[in-house]
Amino acid sequence: MPSTKKNLNPHAKPRVYAGPENSQVRAYRMLRGWRQQDLAVRSGLTQIQVSFFERGFRTPTPEQRRRIALALEVAVEEIFPLEDPAAAPAKAEDSDEAGRS
Repeated sequence: MPSTKKNLNPHAKPRVYAGPENSQVRAYRMLRGWRQQDLAVRSGLTQIQVSFFERGFRTPTPEQRRRIALALEVAVEEIFPLEDPAAAPAKAEDSDEAGRS
């Protein structure tokens, strides 16, 4: 009977699903000398969640981003920049100039 187990390549590179903010979470955590568990406790998350976010296997929700930033005592935007600057809301002065053209 053939095996139903997948043949996993032990040399395969891990898949990264999320953006560059993963390394930012880790960088800020390491800057404070914290372990993943320390950040997890301070943010109300699990160590597994912190690990997944840092490695890019999961993307944190807006609430999880807020908790991580609060625990690290930095602005959310410092760790999790807007993914598409063009998608950011236009400033009032930008929209005023557009209306005058």
